[in-house]
Amino acid sequence: MVQQLEEKRRLEMKKFMLISAGILIVSFIVMLVFSNRGLFGAFLFLVMMDIVAIALVYQSIKKKYGLAYKEICLKEMLSKEFDDLRVDFEHGFSEDQIREGHLVTLYDRFYSDDYISAKLHGIPFECSDIHVQDVVRSGKTTTVVTRFQGFYLKVPLKKTFKSWIVVREKEFLDNGNPRGWFSDMPELEKLKMEDEQFNQKFSVYASDGVDAFYLLTPRFLEEIKRVEACYEGRCLFGFLHGSLHVAVDSREDHFDISLFEKADEIKLNEHHQQIQMIKGIIECVRKECEEA
Repeated sequence: MVQQLEEKRRLEMKKFMLISAGILIVSFIVMLVFSNRGLFGAFLFLVMMDIVAIALVYQSIKKKYGLAYKEICLKEMLSKEFDDLRVDFEHGFSEDQIREGHLVTLYDRFYSDDYISAKLHGIPFECSDIHVQDVVRSGKTTTVVTRFQGFYLKVPLKKTFKSWIVVREKEFLDNGNPRGWFSDMPELEKLKMEDEQFNQKFSVYASDGVDAFYLLTPRFLEEIKRVEACYEGRCLFGFLHGSLHVAVDSREDHFDISLFEKADEIKLNEHHQQIQMIKGIIECVRKECEEA
């Protein structure tokens, strides 16, 4: 299967190079015409259009190769680790699903793909990558800013609780209480856990302190610290609507692959490690949250 995928990658690479060469040749001919007429501005515009066209061609071909890789290699890896597997590599969570979790603020643009639904030890979960961007306009300048890019996972819990609890890894400019002006979340208070090391790393907000200490046992605090240590990027945990929500702002797509990357042992091992991290979160739930 890997050999079949490599042949496809080489074919797609060849296609990309031929299309790019065709674009450049046509542009070179047009450039000669423009240069003879002194239309330098038109030449610069053509160069910019070439860059955009080649980038769009690359993204289209890369997407085909990436989907083939996920169907051939990634799906097999996932099926070996999880039960009742369902995947949709082209789609993910909806904006409403992320908005209801209250962990990630949505802005102008929202993308989600690599949806996975499965079970581990009989515990159901679903996850996907999400990408949130903000379009910032200042005068004639428009800038696209990434506000969140990474991994989002939801696991239903068996422990009953009615409060809303948010655990957020601290950052240099912590944006305070997660409850916004127009949020449907109840009033939240900031809590301190008995684990001082945990308090230095995380901020905890809850609508009910009793529920918070009921769920966030010393053992579970250790599990949260262990999960955070596995991921590069800011981690957020939410106990909402009877489920645990986990968001990791790693600024990368966890199962992405470039057209210039082979599906070799290094890349397969990298994605296998990402799968093990998902398993680590589920193990966290199994050890503490599922207990009655």
